Amino acid sequence: MACELLAEDSREIVALATAEEALYALGRGTFDILITDVSLPGMSGVELARRALKGTPCMPIIIASGYCFDLSACNLGRHVRAITKPFEGREIDGLIKELIGSDHLAARFRSAS
Repeated sequence: MACELLAEDSREIVALATAEEALYALGRGTFDILITDVSLPGMSGVELARRALKGTPCMPIIIASGYCFDLSACNLGRHVRAITKPFEGREIDGLIKELIGSDHLAARFRSAS
């Protein structure tokens, strides 16, 4: 569902099935943002975020969850936000703009389009 919402705005999406695939892709490419679910098979979205941040400390990350969870307790930093499912396109779009729209991040994480 998230991929469909994001693709509507002509964004290039790389959808991967596992956290391990995501870490592999992150290690070999440049991405503007990581969007993950908190519940993943084998590794939580929070752990995926932690590992992604080790390689790229300023990586903007959105963690989606169908349940209320305390992201601040995870100590992931100011470039990580949570969104509650189900969400609308304008909600996730707003978070993306908030995270990669700032001057600080825009130079590092600029859209390819």
